[in-house]
Amino acid sequence: MDVSRAKVARVGVRAGAAGLVIAITVAFVVSGSDALRDSGDLQTGNPPSLETASLVGADSPQDSLVSAAPNPVRGSALLMAAEPPVPPAIKSTPRPLAPLVAPGRTEVGDGLYIERAGETVTVHFDTPTTRTRRRDKFESVVRRTLPEVYGSAAEAILSSIPEGTLVDPTIMVTDIAERGRGVRLDSGDGWKFSLWPETRPGEDGPLVVSYRVAVTQ
Repeated sequence: MDVSRAKVARVGVRAGAAGLVIAITVAFVVSGSDALRDSGDLQTGNPPSLETASLVGADSPQDSLVSAAPNPVRGSALLMAAEPPVPPAIKSTPRPLAPLVAPGRTEVGDGLYIERAGETVTVHFDTPTTRTRRRDKFESVVRRTLPEVYGSAAEAILSSIPEGTLVDPTIMVTDIAERGRGVRLDSGDGWKFSLWPETRPGEDGPLVVSYRVAVTQ
């Protein structure tokens, strides 16, 4: 009896071992078959199953393969692209010159005075010795009074202009006033002193008795 039971036990152990070997062999065969099928799908462009596509949330087979794993770099690029573009800075040249005289009326002497309203200044010189129709006399008044308005900046510009060339010698000062044309004194940095002579009637015709000045481009 003991010998028979021992034989039966040995047969059972052998049968179990054989079954385990068969099961392991079948598992390797199935796994290898799946790997070969997936490799074939990738090489031939066959799409993955509908279940796989729905899991990764892809719109196309190619997207499903790419999107199956997270891509932090791609996500950062999308966030950066969504930010609104920053417009280029607009370059502007600040106004470099401002009148030094106070708003209202400022006496210069000898009957001359300056009136300031905002950034516009008017220089009045309606006296027997300064009102004029002559270019040289008008230039003399400008050289005397413009530095009273803009200080050293006006002095620097006037010193760079030769005497007798402030006004175009081919044009009468009264013509400049009547036509509304101005005299431009370039500061060299894109800004100019713009002077507009103003007249009043005289016995022999109009007389230039004042000029307006402003800084313009």
